[in-house]
Amino acid sequence: MYCAIFPLKLVLVLAIVAIGQSASATPAPPANSPAPATAATPRRTGSTESTRFWNFRSEGCMYNHGTNRCLDVEQDRKNWQSADAQLWSCNHNPAAQKLMVFGESIHSGYTIVAQDSARLWYCLDVPGGTTFEGQIVRWWQCNDSNAQLWQTRLDGRAYIDGTISPMGRPDLCLDPAGAEGGDRDGQPMILWRCSDRPIHRFRMAHFDSRACRS
Repeated sequence: MYCAIFPLKLVLVLAIVAIGQSASATPAPPANSPAPATAATPRRTGSTESTRFWNFRSEGCMYNHGTNRCLDVEQDRKNWQSADAQLWSCNHNPAAQKLMVFGESIHSGYTIVAQDSARLWYCLDVPGGTTFEGQIVRWWQCNDSNAQLWQTRLDGRAYIDGTISPMGRPDLCLDPAGAEGGDRDGQPMILWRCSDRPIHRFRMAHFDSRACRS
């Protein structure tokens, strides 16, 4: 019952967010302006085992401080269930680079979500929830699992600003494979030992800002 209800509720919550976005008549804010306040989605209910709250926090592109490229959903090999996570030149492509953050706090974790033109929802995911240095990171159909929970810092506008670590592993960070030496479009994402280098820091920006178009 738990497995059947929770993914269904997640799909319903994400669908509500999508409908609200498409139905809104509020003009888009100018470039580099803060994102407008967005009402939280309903709290997930039905199990005392889940501490997650699918509250919408922010939306935009997410660029890497070390490369100035954006976290991206690989398009060529994408299917209905999965896609590669990679860095790509920021190009204001909503199907590949427009991301949303859901969650309550750093303690319960955040979910980083992408939606494509076919209304399919992908969550940033660690395969099998197995975390180790060198593990690949991908986009996978959202399923309300711990493999899709991340710890990171949000700024005053609820934008990600800093390192991104899998839940319970603050020693491992989202990392472009090969680090600075692998800087290129299509650079795959992995987990690696955290450092203070810019390559391990990510910043979310309003999707209509200059940062998402460079």
